[in-house]
Amino acid sequence: MKPLFLLANLGSPLSPKMWDVRRYLREFLTDPYVIDIPSPLRELLVNGIIVPFRSKYTAEAYQYIWEEDGSPLINWTYRLAEEMRRYISDDVHVIMRYGEPNINQVTALAYESDRVYLLGLYPQHADSTRTTLIEKLKSVCTDKRIWVLQPFYNEERYRSILRDHLAAHLPDNLDHLIFSFHGIPVGQIKKADTSRAHCLKSSDCCEVPHPCQSTCYRHQCLVNSSDLADVFDGPSTTSFQSRVGRMAWLQPYTENVLTELAQQGVKNAAIFCPSFVSDNLETIYDVGVKNRELWHSLGGESLTLIPSLNCNLEWAKLLVEWCKEPDGMFKQVA
Repeated sequence: MKPLFLLANLGSPLSPKMWDVRRYLREFLTDPYVIDIPSPLRELLVNGIIVPFRSKYTAEAYQYIWEEDGSPLINWTYRLAEEMRRYISDDVHVIMRYGEPNINQVTALAYESDRVYLLGLYPQHADSTRTTLIEKLKSVCTDKRIWVLQPFYNEERYRSILRDHLAAHLPDNLDHLIFSFHGIPVGQIKKADTSRAHCLKSSDCCEVPHPCQSTCYRHQCLVNSSDLADVFDGPSTTSFQSRVGRMAWLQPYTENVLTELAQQGVKNAAIFCPSFVSDNLETIYDVGVKNRELWHSLGGESLTLIPSLNCNLEWAKLLVEWCKEPDGMFKQVA
């Protein structure tokens, strides 16, 4: 029997219409791995506050970025799968954690496969991305052996591809480079440290080696930005974007960094988002539109959004290499 390779991403609404956006937000935000507070409070927060107040803004944002054939995130993931199929004879299918193509479809896809390989397109580990995806797949494929792609933020070949990609897209008139990662609540960072003795206990905790860093999102983000910083012969800053609610999130916030840089007289900046391999609402709209508007309002001249890898050919070939040598990058979880 042939193995089944699942190329998985976060997901998007079925359409940018209000009711589809509401349905998507409810599915996404009621996931306990995304908002990890007691269920009754989470339901109240999501259905009573976030969805009613954010749906209109989010729908308008999706309408702005929506392509003729659908969501950019889903389109890029399908194009990446198409590139992979040029170099591998095994089945490569696209699934989404939320929305469509629904992860529940795996039951039918895996019917003639005895091994399922999950390629979550998340370079760094976080419960709100990798863990929820893995647990959902395990609940769907109860009778299959499952292997999961491990965090690849520091895999040598991936790092080389990412560095070359960044170098190729740096604008000529650049004063400052920002590495903006998706933010997560500070509480999730502390929760991932099973020792309860290292993460965020000191200002340099991510620089001091510790076993918990295998699941520390902040550490892995900082490793990424440190590795990429010398691609640009100038100053750079690491920041975090897209916080929701009033709880403490990873800092510094990207909009605050932009404000500080503008106050310092920086005119031409660029933002790269290494927590994503596919462009989506956050990169295209939050950074490419809203952050650029903020930058111009502060007196900045240019703010360049460096694109994600998307369906970069070398990136597609690397994924295929990992699939052909699964003992190296995959770990069995069921």
